[in-house]
Amino acid sequence: AEKPDEARQRLLQVLAQCTLTSGIRIEEGRKVINLLPPLTVTKGSAVSWLAKEHGLNAVVYLGDDVTDAHAFRALKTLREISDVRTLSIGVVGPETPQFVKQLADAHVPSVATVAELLCAVTESLENGGTMVAGGAATVRSDTHAESTRRTHD
Repeated sequence: AEKPDEARQRLLQVLAQCTLTSGIRIEEGRKVINLLPPLTVTKGSAVSWLAKEHGLNAVVYLGDDVTDAHAFRALKTLREISDVRTLSIGVVGPETPQFVKQLADAHVPSVATVAELLCAVTESLENGGTMVAGGAATVRSDTHAESTRRTHD
């Protein structure tokens, strides 16, 4: 939209009228308006269900928006009450809300860094390596940025 803030406000006005009769919930993100069913389903409940349903012993979740905070909280709870190892990685940019940053276990500075991280994990696993949960701190943007500079210089 030429005027994103005006478009957002207009959409929210129209949706507010619809939600009164339908029960649909509205949850805003940075550049998104989520329309949710009148249930208590969130990204957090979904990731918890997936872990349980599939008997997962480890879960990694990457996210960058308000709605991902639900998953970050759920993973922390899952880690505290079960044997499931979890890691939440915030893709942190200038528009990322502070509480999303605080909820994530680790951070990367961009989507491009996510691609680099996933390639490094794949390469390590293909070469017979293992991923250690304690190594997650090396994903933080300050550490990663330094290692990226050294690698690409």
